[in-house]
Amino acid sequence: MTLRILSLLILFATPVHAQDMRALLSPRDPDAHYSYLKPPSFGIPADSQWLAGLGLCDALGPVYAHLSRPVHRFYRLLDLDTDGHEELVYSGPYLNLSNCGTGEGTATYIWRLTASGPTEQFRAYAFIQEIGASEHGSTHATLHYPGCCGEFVMTWTFIRIASGGNRLAVDTTNGILTTWMTVQGGWERWLETPIPFVVTRSRYNLRYAPVIDDTSGGPLEMVGRSSNLLAVFHAGDRGLALAESHDTTGRLWWLVLMDPAIPDSSVTTSAIDLLRYRWVGWMSSRYLRRVTGIN
Repeated sequence: MTLRILSLLILFATPVHAQDMRALLSPRDPDAHYSYLKPPSFGIPADSQWLAGLGLCDALGPVYAHLSRPVHRFYRLLDLDTDGHEELVYSGPYLNLSNCGTGEGTATYIWRLTASGPTEQFRAYAFIQEIGASEHGSTHATLHYPGCCGEFVMTWTFIRIASGGNRLAVDTTNGILTTWMTVQGGWERWLETPIPFVVTRSRYNLRYAPVIDDTSGGPLEMVGRSSNLLAVFHAGDRGLALAESHDTTGRLWWLVLMDPAIPDSSVTTSAIDLLRYRWVGWMSSRYLRRVTGIN
């Protein structure tokens, strides 16, 4: 089997490459109804009759009639903890395991296969975008939550899966947090090498587009905000500039990947441990000082 791994982003222990971030943040139509979901490319496909024998869903409801069917194509067998026994992984459209119903969103489930049947080990309302084996008998994976049900937040969460005795041990390492508005584009040029910087102003705004807009409303009106402001960072906060753009006044904006921090006025705190996530958004470069070293 072929395993792919997003090696430069999983732990941020190595330098971040702007082109890898560009691929990760590729523009996507938020109203595309998850048509970009494809059966996973990793692991061994599961047989439909075998799944039915385990009592697991093997058919999708009409919500996903546009997707490749049947749903067993979204199941894979993969030895995640390298113990010689394969786990069963579902990663694809949201699937209600209690009644095989479907709805908006995505989901990932992992089971261990035991003599008494499949035992659920993990679930997340996101899908596996990248996965690969690592050293010391574990697997790293990138889970992508593309937003659901009118939400504007989207995340990439990096997890490590290893043996935990009777259960799999699944640990969240860190992740990336942004909005679908941010990934619609707006950049003029991606930087060949990201620029490390430090914020030099006491309060500095992160926005979802490279323009100052505090009046027009838009997608953030659902959280009572008539602006494109995502969060407010502080002097001393650090990040990486990935791309650049100019607004109509000639102001230079950087698309930035911030270090984990707790900003003020964040548009989201629900179910998000902000100390594990790195915001991606736009900042005016005026009060961002270049520094040496890699974040």
